[in-house]
Amino acid sequence: MSTYIHRGRLSAGDVVHERNGIRFTWDREKGESNLRKHGVSIKGACEIFSDPFIRLHRSEMLGGEERETAMGLTESWHLLVVVYTFRKEGIRIISARPATWGERNTYEGSATP
Repeated sequence: MSTYIHRGRLSAGDVVHERNGIRFTWDREKGESNLRKHGVSIKGACEIFSDPFIRLHRSEMLGGEERETAMGLTESWHLLVVVYTFRKEGIRIISARPATWGERNTYEGSATP
């Protein structure tokens, strides 16, 4: 795993994190704001993409960009809801937050092997 702030082709201040062969990016300032607001680090949110029971939800167009929503567990068993989009350079994380009780019930009710 590697994480660094990219100052090249991506936007200045973008963070790039590679995990299990997948490249994730996010805006450094947005990541700091997300941590303050939701208590969730964007780097930690990348872990849900390794959850074998990840749940992919709705997508919506916002600002000319299709945004996806996924729910899954981190390695420390925190259930998160992550909003992201696909870009040429990888998966761009927009935000991450803890799942609500209703979302948890949906996840647990459908997480069968």
